[in-house]
Amino acid sequence: MVARSKVAALTVAMTLTAAFLPSTVPAQTPPATGTVLSPDGTTVNARVSPGGKTKVKVKDGTLLRITCQQSGPIASGPGGRSSIWNKVIVGSERLFMADALMRSGGDGVLVAKLCGAPALRQNQIPGDTSGPCGITSPVAQLEPFPSRKAFIAAAVPGAQQSDRLTQVPTSVTLAQAILETGSGRVAAGANNYFGIKATAVPEEGDGIYQWGVDGVGCVLRKTQEVIGGRSVTTIGAFRAYQTLDASIRDHGARLLANPVYKSAFGYTEKPERFARIIARHYATDPAYADKVIALMRSERLTRYDVKDTSTPVDGDPGAATTPDESATGGAAPKP
Repeated sequence: MVARSKVAALTVAMTLTAAFLPSTVPAQTPPATGTVLSPDGTTVNARVSPGGKTKVKVKDGTLLRITCQQSGPIASGPGGRSSIWNKVIVGSERLFMADALMRSGGDGVLVAKLCGAPALRQNQIPGDTSGPCGITSPVAQLEPFPSRKAFIAAAVPGAQQSDRLTQVPTSVTLAQAILETGSGRVAAGANNYFGIKATAVPEEGDGIYQWGVDGVGCVLRKTQEVIGGRSVTTIGAFRAYQTLDASIRDHGARLLANPVYKSAFGYTEKPERFARIIARHYATDPAYADKVIALMRSERLTRYDVKDTSTPVDGDPGAATTPDESATGGAAPKP
């Protein structure tokens, strides 16, 4: 009995040890697929390159394997307007089909790697500030905030600290975070509360991005941009963060460091004017400034602004706010 007990204990110990050892074999994922969606229920063109010559027509409803995804000419279809193209297997050939003409994945999700991108690193080196982006997030997702009020309460301390360090008005930081994430519910799959993109670093090779000292990697997602006055789905490389505070720090540091926002810092005591200036370069949505300012007003966010570099505003919910002379207003997005 003693011998059997020892063997059993050793077996359990070995099993537990193996379970916690790092795997040397990458996790296997099922092949990505998409269903062909013809606008008229007939066929869709599969092309030799994104937007290129048609090689074969594929019937509506056909399930195709997608090997990778990339950017290309804007195409329209049942999936809207999109610049994303899928490399698909049709018979023995690898061809391209517009993502707007296929059903694949959920909202915001890419289902296959970026075409031509380098392999992801198996082990991220602490302190790395650049590298390839994958389609899955390198960080654990923070829980969505249950309400706008809860999100504001969580974001105020970090936003005020950013205000002290960078002079980006707390009210602007809070309004942008609310707008970009639906009040803290959707953060680009990367705890990214400001939609901040990773920067391509072509000198380091195709598919290499820089995410800065506050980020811990990046993730590729579908995102909406306004191009030629119309909304288009594109591929975006979003910085990933471990915490809400890290995302807020990076937001302030990016605004302060980027010369296109320099003129806004002449208006740190006029947050609405500040918001209107940075909006010229921050987003492609022409109504972005109006939306940010509307949130600043409706949520009375200027009560949280740090009025001097040593003492934060107490955040009294009854404090009044006075819009500055640059605002034109606008309807606030729904929470």
